[in-house]
Amino acid sequence: MHITPRLRRALGMGLATGAASAIPLWRIPRAPLVLWTGGLAAVAAAGGSALAMDRMRREEEVQGTAGPAKPLARRIAAPALIGTVAGGVAAGAMWFTAVSDRWAEAFVARLGARHPRATYAVAAGVLTGALEYADSSQQKPSAPPSTPAGEKA
Repeated sequence: MHITPRLRRALGMGLATGAASAIPLWRIPRAPLVLWTGGLAAVAAAGGSALAMDRMRREEEVQGTAGPAKPLARRIAAPALIGTVAGGVAAGAMWFTAVSDRWAEAFVARLGARHPRATYAVAAGVLTGALEYADSSQQKPSAPPSTPAGEKA
């Protein structure tokens, strides 16, 4: 049996989702979980945007299109704002993930599963793998139809 890249990607995504779903996030104290997630996202976003702005400024200097240097406060404001927004979004998403994780496990338990977390993890992995395999946007685009030699397109 030949495993295609599409099937390999679907199996990988299914296994990763199943493994991640086996972790009961709702049992982790929510405040540290949310604060660490938001803080790490804020630092990563602020640092990434600062590096991107620095790279853009250097390119402008090389091309000779750079304007006057901006004060330090203005150079810090944009990355700080981007980091704050990204941290807030990540913290909110992690909070919702922890809450919905508890709801999902309780729902699976109400359906009568003997081991709700394991059932939930297997179901999440299988559904993710199936959706990833069925996703047509991951396929290579088909080549445009060729015209016979001698005809103009």
